[in-house]
Amino acid sequence: LQLYPSPPEGGVLPPSTLVTCSTDNTARFWSMDTPGLARQASSLVRNVYSKELKRVIYTSSDLSSLSDASKYPGDASAVADMQRGVRCAKFHPRGHQLALGDRAGNIRVYELQFMDVVFQVEAHDSEVLCIEYSPLSDGLQFMCSASRDRLIHVFTAGEHYQHVQTIDDHSASITALRFTVRGDLQLLSCGADKSIMFRTLQKSPGPEFQRTSHIACKSSIYDMDIDVVGKHMVTAGQDRLLRVYQLSSGKQKAVIKASTGDEGSLIKVAMDPSGLYVACSSSDKTVSLFDFYSGECLAKLYGHSEVVTQVKFSTDCRFLYSVSGDGYVT
Repeated sequence: LQLYPSPPEGGVLPPSTLVTCSTDNTARFWSMDTPGLARQASSLVRNVYSKELKRVIYTSSDLSSLSDASKYPGDASAVADMQRGVRCAKFHPRGHQLALGDRAGNIRVYELQFMDVVFQVEAHDSEVLCIEYSPLSDGLQFMCSASRDRLIHVFTAGEHYQHVQTIDDHSASITALRFTVRGDLQLLSCGADKSIMFRTLQKSPGPEFQRTSHIACKSSIYDMDIDVVGKHMVTAGQDRLLRVYQLSSGKQKAVIKASTGDEGSLIKVAMDPSGLYVACSSSDKTVSLFDFYSGECLAKLYGHSEVVTQVKFSTDCRFLYSVSGDGYVT
C-alpha cells in the first residue's frame, strides 16, 4: 500500500490515488477523489465495474494467479506459488514513475502516463521486502531496494537508472528502508538481526553510502517510520513495543506498549503527516492508533480476518488506510 505523492510540477494521477500490490501479480490503482477530480488525470480511465479501481498493472503474462487456487472460495491461506506476486511498491517523489518489487527478487519501474516498463533488473536472490526513493533535491536522486537476501542495492533514479552500490552489513532479512536529510542525505535500514543502521552519503570520489552509526535493539525490527520534520523515528517489532528514537543522537526517547497480549508482534507502523499520531498493525489482525507524544491508545480497529500487512495515513490526515492478507482495503 502506497499513497501517491504531491509532486511540485503536478502529477499524472489524482491526488488521493493509492496503489496496492498482491500475490496475483498485479498492482492496482485506487482513487478516493470525487469523480470531477479523477477525470482530470489523463492516465486513468473510468471503470464501469468499480468507481474506486482505476487501473491494473499485470506484471506477468501468466494469468493463472488471478484465479482462486483453493478448493474453498475465500480461503486466503491457499497459495498456488509462493514465488508469485508483487511484494512492495513505491512512487517516485516526482509522481511520474512507480517501482515494484516481487517475490522472485525482480524490480520493475513503470512510467505512469502510459504504464510502460522503463527499467527492469533481477536485483535480489529472494523477495524484495522494501523499495525507497530519496527525497527530491538538486543533487543525485536514489532508489534503494532491500530483500530477504540481506542485501541493499542502491540505484541512481534520474533520467536513467544505474546501479551504484551494494550494501551487505545486515546479517538477516532487511525489513525497512528510510531516507532522511540532516545536513547530508542519510539512509536508514532495519532488519530481523535486531539492528538499525545509519549511513551517510559520501559524494566523492563517487556516490556511496557509508555507515556512520548503529543501534542494537532487543528484538527484531519489522518496520520503521520518520516524522514529517525528520526529528524522530519510531520502530515496530517483535517485542510488541513502539520505540521512539531521536535521529540526531540515536538515543531512545520513549516506549509505547502497543499490545496488551503476550503473543504475536507488531507488523507495520506509520506516522501521520501532522506528526501527532502513530498507527501500527499487529499479528492479531488489529490496527491501533496512538497519540505520539503521550503514548495514549486512542482507538483499536478491527475488521480484517488476516494479518494487516500495511497501514498508511492519507496526506490530508483525514483517513487511515489498511490492507490485509484477506484481500481487503479499508
